Amino acid sequence: TNTPQTNPWEELPLSIYQLQTGVLGLREPLDKLLHNQLRDHPAKSYLLFGITDGSGLENAPLAHDTRIIGVDINEDYLRACRKKLDALQNRLSLVKMDLSSSLRFAPRAEVVLANLVLEYIGVNPFARQIAAIKPAAVSCAVLHGRTAACLARELFGTDDLVFSAVDCHTTGKEDMKVFDKILFLADYIEPSRTHDSCKKVRTFCYESLQKRGQAAAGAILDEACLACLDDTLSY
Repeated sequence: TNTPQTNPWEELPLSIYQLQTGVLGLREPLDKLLHNQLRDHPAKSYLLFGITDGSGLENAPLAHDTRIIGVDINEDYLRACRKKLDALQNRLSLVKMDLSSSLRFAPRAEVVLANLVLEYIGVNPFARQIAAIKPAAVSCAVLHGRTAACLARELFGTDDLVFSAVDCHTTGKEDMKVFDKILFLADYIEPSRTHDSCKKVRTFCYESLQKRGQAAAGAILDEACLACLDDTLSY
């Protein structure tokens, strides 16, 4: 029998998460970002994806009747959040769940805040959650490129191969290796992208592999990456 795969965030100690966000200088910018989001999207209820320990909410500009719903996959994070935000009392609801699961949806709220979440759960699971919640507004922050590569190395110990591919997956770079090209192309043509050029390159890849076979995969990969770069530069 296959053992169910554990989400790495369930096992990452809160102390390590706090240490790494501090080392990377993310804590203060994330708290400031959260305050700006709350200011720019006034509401009676907020749903926070990946609330972790609730950092930033303890001194956030919240009205006396504002409800906070926090979702996270890590039970220890939620316990720490409850302790930190004890002053909110019954205005704080915390839910343990895997946002990437298609079997369960988060509670509804007027505004959804999702900072540094899409990188881990994926666009399609996120879109399913938003479609079910039907919020009036959604505000997100996403780490990309070099920052995401550095964070992945610090948190998960990714090797040089993965670091390089994540680092250049949106822009490409000189002397790209095969894995760099694969991730770069996959990001450009992934199914949720509906831009004409993305659809064109996606179709080219599928049709070329069918016509020319796997033996031509390397040449097709190079041609597709060049098409992606041409479109990016012209855009």
